[in-house]
Amino acid sequence: FLGRDDTMSVGRFARLADSGKVRYVLVTQATPLFESVLMACNPVFDSALPLRYQYELYDCAGSAAALRGQLPVAASTRRR
Repeated sequence: FLGRDDTMSVGRFARLADSGKVRYVLVTQATPLFESVLMACNPVFDSALPLRYQYELYDCAGSAAALRGQLPVAASTRRR
């Protein structure tokens, strides 16, 4: 996921991560979604990655609950 969808909410992203539709995130800019990814997902450290991706690639597998924890309380309890 490259974050090019400006309408992607943290809650929607958490659902995509929970379903396995999204796993890896390349964090290239400061957005609310990427701030949540930095807090909830695990950085990928792999020497096989190109240098430009080091410290920017995050694995969000199994991080949906932690991502939801980054939501404001009112948003996290809302049904969609």
